[in-house]
Amino acid sequence: MNSPPCGGTLHQQYVNGDDANHLRGGPFFNPAPPPPRVGAWYLRNSNSKGPGQIAFRYGNGTDVPVTCDWDRNGSSTPGVFRGGAWYLRNSNTGGNGEISLRYGDPGDKPLCGDWDGNGSKTIGVYRPSNATFYLRNSNTSGKADIAFRYGDIKDVPVVGDWNNDKKTTVGVRRGDVFYLRNSNTAGKADIAFAYGNYGDIPVAGDWDGNGTDTVGVRRGDVFYLRNTNTKGNANIAFAYGNYGDTPLIGDWDRNGTDTIGVWRSEVIR
Repeated sequence: MNSPPCGGTLHQQYVNGDDANHLRGGPFFNPAPPPPRVGAWYLRNSNSKGPGQIAFRYGNGTDVPVTCDWDRNGSSTPGVFRGGAWYLRNSNTGGNGEISLRYGDPGDKPLCGDWDGNGSKTIGVYRPSNATFYLRNSNTSGKADIAFRYGDIKDVPVVGDWNNDKKTTVGVRRGDVFYLRNSNTAGKADIAFAYGNYGDIPVAGDWDGNGTDTVGVRRGDVFYLRNTNTKGNANIAFAYGNYGDTPLIGDWDRNGTDTIGVWRSEVIR
């Protein structure tokens, strides 16, 4: 009789013709649990290809990453959303969350922005099941300060300051079309245009430091960023990270310009 496959435990040996069936996953074979995973963050201080300039591990490999300037010091730092719980950190290093709270439901999409224009960036969620944004004006548990429906249930949310009025407002991407709104209210899009391909991952940031957030997409391992909220070709295009990474956007070095990063679920070794 052969030894049990590596990574499992055989509690009883069979000596009849059913041996192979039991070894393939029968009632006496316990497969080893999957190895634990961690969230790995790789940030870059310019919108160009090259190695990550800031790298650290924070959170679990099943978390949803989110970045923002949580403490109003000008630097975007990590946070994770875990089934309705938030764990926020004020430096781009590994460690424990410095702010923890509950807001939103499992399956919500975490967001961050300066919803009220007071200079502080705070949390929010988009709920795909009802295409509704729930925004909060403090990084604390509680009810939404602003709630409204915008877009369709299959849309992908984006947020940014589209008109340089110092307030973050919402948008969605549907297929290859962005629908951006200049107030956090229900209504029609103030700006609508096609950019990128169907299936691209949308991003938004202030790529040129002019105070207005504009869109971009990530396709495979390539970022395609545009300096105006209009259709056209990418103003900046470069590869960074691996296929399947989650794109990140933030001002990591406080220079007033948003740059890219990626988040990757990695096995703890």
